[in-house]
Amino acid sequence: MEEDRETARTLIRRTLGDSRKGRPVTTGLPGDLLKQSVKRLRVLALLYALTFFLADFFGYVLEPSNKIDSVDDWLPGVVSIVAALAVAWITTRPALHPAMILRVGLTFEVLGSFGIAMA
Repeated sequence: MEEDRETARTLIRRTLGDSRKGRPVTTGLPGDLLKQSVKRLRVLALLYALTFFLADFFGYVLEPSNKIDSVDDWLPGVVSIVAALAVAWITTRPALHPAMILRVGLTFEVLGSFGIAMA
């Protein structure tokens, strides 16, 4: 049994060219994929804002006799729409690195779920 363990260790031995210093270090996704992801995030944020407007406020536009009674009726929708439009605006900023914009997008998705739950 001891020989089998020794043999297994020698079968997965590193070669001389297989060192950490010799490998290229990747920093994440390729640049073209990051740029494409930023464009998709912009579309997602605009769709989120449009959906919130249609779900929360479009009925009031169509039928003015409906009235918004309290702040609880309109505040979650307005905050969600403003946040979505802010994220869409951030995606148009060329000075920001795409990886940073995608971090903002991940935060937006998590907080957007709270916005949906509050509405």
